[in-house]
Amino acid sequence: MKIEIVTIADRGIASKERVHLRVTENTTLEYFVVFASRRTRPDRVLAGGLKAYWFATKDVKTGDSVILYTGSGSNSVRKNEDGTTDHFFYWGLANTVWDDPDGCGLLVEV
Repeated sequence: MKIEIVTIADRGIASKERVHLRVTENTTLEYFVVFASRRTRPDRVLAGGLKAYWFATKDVKTGDSVILYTGSGSNSVRKNEDGTTDHFFYWGLANTVWDDPDGCGLLVEV
């Protein structure tokens, strides 16, 4: 996959909860969806009734980070000294989605 999940950070903290993704190959974000899910067993996740965030069209490059905050804010970018870019997105949800210890994120390329 051209993008991978690095971590879900600050679970349950409304203003900070976020998913950190790393770009492993140049791509366009419009082909990716993040689903908020939860584990039902160690080797299985919930398949239905998931909240989803589908990214808008945006080109990203190898080494870039994509940070998706659960709450509200304004999408932005930050250039790093090493030449990579951090891309910040905001889901706009009123409540956190990964405060459950079994909560997990699913990244799907469509």
